[in-house]
Amino acid sequence: PRLTYTIDFGAFAPIGRQSFSFCVHGPPPTGRSVGAAHTDSRAGVGPAGALLARRSTAAIDRFEAELAPARTFATTQGVHAARAAGLALGGSLENALVCDERRWLNAEGLRFPDEPARHKTLDLLGDLALLGELPLA
Repeated sequence: PRLTYTIDFGAFAPIGRQSFSFCVHGPPPTGRSVGAAHTDSRAGVGPAGALLARRSTAAIDRFEAELAPARTFATTQGVHAARAAGLALGGSLENALVCDERRWLNAEGLRFPDEPARHKTLDLLGDLALLGELPLA
């Protein structure tokens, strides 16, 4: 299956409209049962990575390279509203992307040109991992 996520933050030029597509395919890794692959020895892959590890080693490699590094993102208005409500207190420019209407506020910039769409794809994959298997559609 292929997961595609499109976001449209038209009022926020740094985000704009962007899409990311992630293909998950292939048999379980050679020489490992599905159960063994589920407990992949790579640290920090989480439930989404474990779900992919059952599909193929190539899928987990792509996950680690293309999705796992994508940070969550917010607008300055969203950050102010969350903090006023007592939320996002551990959030910072080191662990999240923040933009205003014109630019990203993070000094180092984006890890990928479509990093927000990649992060939303990562969120989707994590939600689907709660099902225990990717749905066939």
